[in-house]
Amino acid sequence: MGLTEAQRASWEDNGFFIERGFADRAVADAMVDRIVEIARADAAGEQRPDLHITPDKTNEKPASPEVGVSKIFRVMRAEPVFYEFATNPRLLAMMGDLVGPDVDCFLSQFIFKHPGTLGQPWHQDDYYFRMTPLPQVGVWLACTAATPDN
Repeated sequence: MGLTEAQRASWEDNGFFIERGFADRAVADAMVDRIVEIARADAAGEQRPDLHITPDKTNEKPASPEVGVSKIFRVMRAEPVFYEFATNPRLLAMMGDLVGPDVDCFLSQFIFKHPGTLGQPWHQDDYYFRMTPLPQVGVWLACTAATPDN
């Protein structure tokens, strides 16, 4: 099953739609657990050439290794829990309705949103990732609570 009529309408009117509850809580928790393990292993000197880890520059002395990380790139290609999410048939059907049958994940990343850090400024991904053919679609999964306070 691809997009619902409401999702299609929101996409056409707003350029996005929200699918609350798309991933099971257990999937999101597994992603967080695994990404924390990766950040801690990296801080302990275990290098992962299959991943690119970007430090958070706003935390001079982070409380824990994961608080010292801003992003971890290429997680879908390196870690099973992220690969399984990115290749979920429901997700692929929705993306296929938006971009056609030739769906590809060119970038996967876990972005940490620690309280007090700068986070990501408002932006359009197409500015950073110029590619053809268009369209290009971003999928964002909030693995923890995403509120104005945090």
